Amino acid sequence: MNKQLSDFIDDLENIKNGLNTTHQNLGLLCQQAYYHKHWFTTDEIIRRLNALSVFINSSTFSSIIEHIKPVQSKKVVAYYSDENIPLEEIMQIIFLTQAGYRVKYKSAQQADIIFKYLANLYQQYFPESIIVVDEQLSNFDYFIYASKNPPTETQRRIFQQFLYIEQVRYHSVAVVSNNYDSSDLNKLGNDVFSYFGMGCGNVRKIFVPQTFRINDFFVAIEPYNYLLQHHAYMNNYQYHQSVYLMNKISHSDNGFLLLKQDDSMRAPTGVLYFDTYSDEEKLRQKLSNHNQIYAVYVANPIYPKEISFGKSDEQLFLPSEPLKKLIT
Repeated sequence: MNKQLSDFIDDLENIKNGLNTTHQNLGLLCQQAYYHKHWFTTDEIIRRLNALSVFINSSTFSSIIEHIKPVQSKKVVAYYSDENIPLEEIMQIIFLTQAGYRVKYKSAQQADIIFKYLANLYQQYFPESIIVVDEQLSNFDYFIYASKNPPTETQRRIFQQFLYIEQVRYHSVAVVSNNYDSSDLNKLGNDVFSYFGMGCGNVRKIFVPQTFRINDFFVAIEPYNYLLQHHAYMNNYQYHQSVYLMNKISHSDNGFLLLKQDDSMRAPTGVLYFDTYSDEEKLRQKLSNHNQIYAVYVANPIYPKEISFGKSDEQLFLPSEPLKKLIT
């Protein structure tokens, strides 16, 4: 690892720990982010920074950096993101810059204040590596579109005029095995509720055995009842609760989460879809090959896309497959 990157990591650690008084107060930045987007609470921003800190100090991160292949000539990558969770694309962009690309970043959110702050810090060590733009993206060699929704056909025709990478941020699912325990279900709760479930690494549907007891899940996720205090989340929950009650749609309700059996893979905020299975191995093999799932959370990962319960804080830290083609 080069010295500049090592120094940036040290600086990031100091900021996270509140030790570096030469930088703008992180608490004030969190308040500003929350003002623009109520999903970006201080707790969720700190959650992301803590996960980022663990990852960049890991052997996995060091190994990725060591295998990055520098580009021969300076190329510019235009990068658009929905910014659904705090610092959603930060690691993807760091990997690009470490390969020698210059990144022009544009977010759909004014709440990307924390990203802008870290980008400015990063540029102290790697000048002009990341440029955050508010205007229309222009003058670039590659264009990366990262969004939870596929582009429209009109957008796709425009994008395809360029060297274009489409990264649709599909949501995740989980498979609860027959021999589940309360620890599994509590960790699964984190994968459902971290970042208010807004990220692609958050679980929007669970697959459970036919003998699954819903009350076991509700008991295990009771520590997440702090969501009752978050008005944006509860507005979503209460809206769908009213729809289900008025239309007499079967569901279960614990006061802050609606559990509904549904074929769809992506439940709305405040709702978790579920379905039952009879053959766990066949289901997991099928899900591992599903092209509209980001991750499959399980107790013991074996197949592609599978991740251990409780790891949703770390979503989007590893380089995506399309990105690997640019950096290795």
